[in-house]
Amino acid sequence: MSNERIKVWDIEIRIFHWLLLASVAGAWLTMQFGPPSLLAAHEILGFTVAVLLVFRLFWGLLGTEHMRFAGFVRGPKAIINHLKSLTSGNPLRFIGHNPAGGAMIAVLLLVLLGIVVTGVAAMGGFDKSGPLAPFLTFAQGRAAREIHGFLTNLLLVLVGVHVAGVLLETVLLKENLIGSMWHGMKPSHEDAQGSAVPQPVARPATATLLAVLLTAAAGGAGVWLSLLPPLGIPQWSMNPNYAKECGACHTPHHPSLLPSASWQKVMAGLDDHFGDDATLPEARRQELEDWLIRSTELGWDTKAGQRIPATLKPEAPMRITQATFWERRHRRIPEATFKTKNVGGKANCKACHVDAAQGRFSKLGIAIPEEIKP
Repeated sequence: MSNERIKVWDIEIRIFHWLLLASVAGAWLTMQFGPPSLLAAHEILGFTVAVLLVFRLFWGLLGTEHMRFAGFVRGPKAIINHLKSLTSGNPLRFIGHNPAGGAMIAVLLLVLLGIVVTGVAAMGGFDKSGPLAPFLTFAQGRAAREIHGFLTNLLLVLVGVHVAGVLLETVLLKENLIGSMWHGMKPSHEDAQGSAVPQPVARPATATLLAVLLTAAAGGAGVWLSLLPPLGIPQWSMNPNYAKECGACHTPHHPSLLPSASWQKVMAGLDDHFGDDATLPEARRQELEDWLIRSTELGWDTKAGQRIPATLKPEAPMRITQATFWERRHRRIPEATFKTKNVGGKANCKACHVDAAQGRFSKLGIAIPEEIKP
């Protein structure tokens, strides 16, 4: 073993590594432990991961020797031989990534790509936002969300295996592998193997330029697509008479929150409207009932418009706030919060949802008001 150290990890890949770690950790933490208002931060971190993956793609094709995919992605035989050397007590040494480590890097990048794609798809179909909102149904977005969660859990397992492998080789090789990813240097060994195949001259400037151009093009296209009307949200406007009559006592609930049959029951029982007399002249009552039914049948493909009607309880077909989906979404909110003056009860959706009138109920539009103390 020589005391000489050589530069293996260039500054670009080290910055990529630690930025990726911070972005992935931040994205996971915001969703696991943060309030719904942190969804925007989660999405920003997710798009940061996407940009980093674009950079890594071009760096893996045109970057420096030990960063190129062709230099560290080896076949099954090389991986098996390397793992055997670890168990034999005489581990093989590699200047860059060893075969097992290279395979793990490739798998991690592919899983991260899957997480980004399914995350954008979930935004589009499930939350009706982002560049895929004009193309995906709620059901498709919901499926993407499930896959997104599965891949995230898979990523956690892979990261654990990756860290364990790094620590194991740190002990067996007596090299500080974590430190080398910080300063870029590794000890020089005569028996250390280089790249799997000879690598052409690095073109870091070209790799960086291509990454910037692709990111800019994709970003511009994404912004443009995000401005298109989302699929499953019809062109619709609030009936001013409905807003006036119902808004006098509570939030004028969006028609998509109940099926037609439930609205008919609501309008037929205005003389005992959840304990109050909300009787209207027959002409006005019929006008509003017809409008509600027409609006309901427009085909709302939003999260609230799909899940609340589908989970209404048979014994309470007119109670939006007793739907299983509603209860599950609000289970962490203390009862005392609903009783504050600023919220004004469970039926007052607009107190916390800025987009309640449009029937969107996006997590990005949630802001629970704090009680003002006298």
